[in-house]
Amino acid sequence: MVGLSLSMNAVTLRKCRVAQRLMGREDLGLNAAAKRAKTTSRTLKKYFSDVGIKIRRHGSGQYRLVLPPKQLSEKFLRRMADGDSATKAAKALNTTVRKMRYQRLPVSTPQGIRYYPIIRKAPIGKRWITNFAWVSENSVVVYGYLLGLGDNIQGHNTQLGPNAKANTADPNYADIWWQVDFNSFESTLKGKNLIGKYKKPIVELLKRELQTPAINNAALVALFGTNSKVSASASASGRTGNFKLTELENLLERYDIHMDDRLNKINMGVDDSQGTRGSWVLRRNISGGGSRSSEGKFQVMFMRKTGLTTYPSAGPKTVRLNYSLANE
Repeated sequence: MVGLSLSMNAVTLRKCRVAQRLMGREDLGLNAAAKRAKTTSRTLKKYFSDVGIKIRRHGSGQYRLVLPPKQLSEKFLRRMADGDSATKAAKALNTTVRKMRYQRLPVSTPQGIRYYPIIRKAPIGKRWITNFAWVSENSVVVYGYLLGLGDNIQGHNTQLGPNAKANTADPNYADIWWQVDFNSFESTLKGKNLIGKYKKPIVELLKRELQTPAINNAALVALFGTNSKVSASASASGRTGNFKLTELENLLERYDIHMDDRLNKINMGVDDSQGTRGSWVLRRNISGGGSRSSEGKFQVMFMRKTGLTTYPSAGPKTVRLNYSLANE
């Protein structure tokens, strides 16, 4: 290996190493990496030449690192997961399918660690397919309005969700909404596809947990009975005597309080910044099971000018969604 140029000072060396990491981890071209690291393409080329790191000009005109196939396995799998063919992915990474077919990833088994090829030939069509799927850990939030007797929206109805702010709240009325947060939701899906798959099951879970009459609270039922409209509604719906309450009714002490369960009125978001957390999972382990359970924290939010109040006051209610990656 050729020694570093004596003319390259410590600050410049540090910038070049930052650029090298960007090219390796984020697959940036030389020009883009040099710009991010606040150095020049010329300086970066000299650095690579001095330390013996190979770069190659890509078809787009950009220079990229020439890495050994072993270091390209995850980049190769990500490109194929995003829709590239094996040939296209290999070309983009300045390697060949022939080299990548021999790369393996470790898998824990009852017999110990085994190593499996990252790609294989499909039984039909004989095209190359991946043996692994990326299972990411996502931060997911779902929220919507609460409705009362007569399906009237509760609260001021001007803002809701994680971005609601006290300084924009009405001075006389609270903004009210329900919200559930899943901080580690595992899935092979991304963004809109994850939302499309899991919004409805999450809402159905919440309805079962929070809107099933199962709680005895005679004092609250008696209080409801002192309101003529509530009493008439309960009687008309067959809720007579010391009827059971739902979790939401008992929590908020409001008769017939329920979620607006129209899916087009419910918001769901995925924090993409956490999609980088996760692991490569052998596909046959997913198809042969892939069971997952994600813990959600449910709260009802009251945003007033004076700040946010949450219920239950003792802390969020835990709900758990059970699902299978095999169905994705």
